[in-house]
Amino acid sequence: MAGDLGKVVGFSPAYNEREGIDRVISAMIASRLVDDIFVVDDGSTDGTADVVTSFPSVRLIRHGTNMGKMEAFLTGIREAERAGAQVMFITDADMRGLTGVLTDGIITHLTDRPDVEMVRCPYYQDLGGGDNEVCPPEYSGLRAITRDVWQRILSGLEHDSKYRQIYRAHSIPEPMLDAAVSEGRIVDLDVEEVTLISRRAGGGATPLGKIRQQIRQAEDVIRTRSMIADYTALLHELKLRGDPAFAGLSNDGIRELARELDDPDMDDILRASPTAYAKHVLDLRTASRNPGIPFEGRADLRRQARMLSVDEVPKPPPKDADAGQKKDKV
Repeated sequence: MAGDLGKVVGFSPAYNEREGIDRVISAMIASRLVDDIFVVDDGSTDGTADVVTSFPSVRLIRHGTNMGKMEAFLTGIREAERAGAQVMFITDADMRGLTGVLTDGIITHLTDRPDVEMVRCPYYQDLGGGDNEVCPPEYSGLRAITRDVWQRILSGLEHDSKYRQIYRAHSIPEPMLDAAVSEGRIVDLDVEEVTLISRRAGGGATPLGKIRQQIRQAEDVIRTRSMIADYTALLHELKLRGDPAFAGLSNDGIRELARELDDPDMDDILRASPTAYAKHVLDLRTASRNPGIPFEGRADLRRQARMLSVDEVPKPPPKDADAGQKKDKV
């Protein structure tokens, strides 16, 4: 979208952020690129709304009760869609050091590059007592996204189980944002001047340990959904080929076997020899239902499966962790 910004909105979700939200609002007002600013007050009880309404140009949207950051985010992107925005700048309400110049720099890294759909900004989290911890970009509440990203999320929540599973599993939006953008269309932008104040230090940040746990849970949901879909497609293909081992499976039987094949401990075997492994699981399942044949359970399945030939399908080359990932600095 280089050369044409369209409408840019600034957005901050807030819960009990009376002591610091004026700073992020002032930074967005000072931006030359932000056209409209709104705050979603997620049921605050400390007077956060009073601070927001002291800025006449800022719109306040209130949740009657505390619904969580995920719901505040969804309210925000729906409002951006209603406003006809093309770009959304997102900041947690307890950022320190954010300025209008930094806000414009983050937005510009998005709008000047047509191949980029999201900018994520790592920053320091002030834990109190002189302790700091770097917040990695995948956990960051400081971002800029294009309209395509939030439209993908809104549509996905209606039509795609991946987004619904992430929504049910998490109270924060970061896993959903990352799931909506392919890796090569993300820029991670260092903003060393910005610090987020943790609750331990008097701010409102979710502890990074909890965010990491939720990110891992989201990754597990996505991996499981993807793997089961792959196994289901493989079993349908084997059935269509007339493979006698799978010819008698109904569609429900295929789905049941696909779920049984899903096992993180067996991913290397599945990648190397999926057909042989599927047949092996089917044989063992049949054997387990025959009282005349002993069946030692899943541990035995893994032990026997690792004895399979692994030359049916070559293993993929190791993935470079930094491949396709852009890294910039303001």
